[in-house]
Amino acid sequence: MNLLAIRTSVVTYDFVRAGDEDDFLEGFTTTRLQNQISSDFLRGMTVSVEHDLFDRSEEGKRSFSPLLSQLNFSFAMSNTSGVLMALGRLLGGGDEEEPSRARAAERATASGDTVPVLGEDPDDLDPLLGSLGDIGVTDESVVVPGSGSPDPAAQRRARRRGAAGTWSANFSYSLRRNRNENLPASQLLQVGLRLRPTEKWSLTWGTSYDLDVRSFTDHRIRLTRDLHRWNANFDFLQTATGNWSFRFQVSLTDNRDLKFDYNQRNTDIRNRF
Repeated sequence: MNLLAIRTSVVTYDFVRAGDEDDFLEGFTTTRLQNQISSDFLRGMTVSVEHDLFDRSEEGKRSFSPLLSQLNFSFAMSNTSGVLMALGRLLGGGDEEEPSRARAAERATASGDTVPVLGEDPDDLDPLLGSLGDIGVTDESVVVPGSGSPDPAAQRRARRRGAAGTWSANFSYSLRRNRNENLPASQLLQVGLRLRPTEKWSLTWGTSYDLDVRSFTDHRIRLTRDLHRWNANFDFLQTATGNWSFRFQVSLTDNRDLKFDYNQRNTDIRNRF
């Protein structure tokens, strides 16, 4: 178990170049240094920091002056997160570990079916990925009607994934800036949530907020209803330019070509939100 891990990017130095320039700092060919911080006790947390190491004076002289140029911080949690489960046991509410999944596993074992395990699928309950439940509202088949086709196998995995009460949340913060004072820094906060309130309903929501202009840049919502052999989806997307679109689709799970699909997009972009 790693209590704290720090991974630093490679630093290269050219002695010939330093000799030709007659300057020790000119020998560094690496001008940016990146560090990634992680811990096995907080698997849902990732931190990435990047520094611009050198600055140049008006005379062209290089000087060592680290500047934080990029910062990425993200934190994800779900109903199966170790921290929350430990907190639940500490408060006396976690005597039975994952009761809903355990009962689902018993039923699947009795019927001979396989049981999906949360965390094995790379996009499992991650609301900040480009796919809102394997097929997102930003997918080409959504934005451009008639183009692209869903993956039936992926849709079947999405229908089986998670029991009632499962949820996942993701928070992400990013900072970008440089030494040029004419280019302002940018700060973006992203939030995503996916939950399954019942066995038949699932909800995915995501948004981005620009901390510099103090305005939301986009919104993404998907509602899914399991209709036994059919699936009903309602998607809504609003982009940073103010364009919005929504899609309503009812399709047969065993044959995605048999479906009813309705799309609508706005043409007036005078009002963003």
